[in-house]
Amino acid sequence: MKKLILSLALALTVLFITAPSANAEERPTVDPEARFEAHIEKMTEMHETRLAEATATFEERKAEKEEGIAFKLELVAEYAPEIYDIYEASFGEHIAVHESLFAEHIDLRVEGFDLMVDGLYALKDELFPLAEAGEMTYKEVGEAFKAFKEEQRAYYAEVKDAYKADIADLEAANEANKVIVEELKAELRLAVEAGNVESANAIITELYDYLVAHVAFDNAKLVILESVEF
Repeated sequence: MKKLILSLALALTVLFITAPSANAEERPTVDPEARFEAHIEKMTEMHETRLAEATATFEERKAEKEEGIAFKLELVAEYAPEIYDIYEASFGEHIAVHESLFAEHIDLRVEGFDLMVDGLYALKDELFPLAEAGEMTYKEVGEAFKAFKEEQRAYYAEVKDAYKADIADLEAANEANKVIVEELKAELRLAVEAGNVESANAIITELYDYLVAHVAFDNAKLVILESVEF
């Protein structure tokens, strides 16, 4: 179930922090509805800008990764052609799962933002009539909006931390594999420089197992990420 952090109880807490005075706050010069819509529009613009920046960064890194893969496949073709096809297929799966991970992250960011906006509209519909009736001030309405956003962001941070905890063991194993892979890459460079085809073939064959392990790691992260709910 979608979770909106600010309950009616919290709204009422904000409302009754101070009792309304006989001289209720005058209606702001700028129409509150217009001000609210302008704020939502600004939030939306910032959200869309950040999504665009994240997408641009992902595409840039993807292009760099594909260049690296092309170079690695050249080495495979030269020193271990018998396993070229499975290497190529695994690299293709590697790119695909990274795309799926990124898409899932984006979907969660969009879902979180939509929940935030929906919650603000619900709160506005609840509190604006009270402010119009003089039962609370517009300043208190603003404080309620701020409290809602802060609690919603805190909740999103909790969800993110829970995801990180869920993949911690996977991350640790992957980091350990990275150390071994870097050592094997150094050995491969030496073998290639020495023209030792047999040694290069053996190392490339061993590296394939670590590529498969890394793709499995990414797929496991994707399964966990797909289970995340707000």
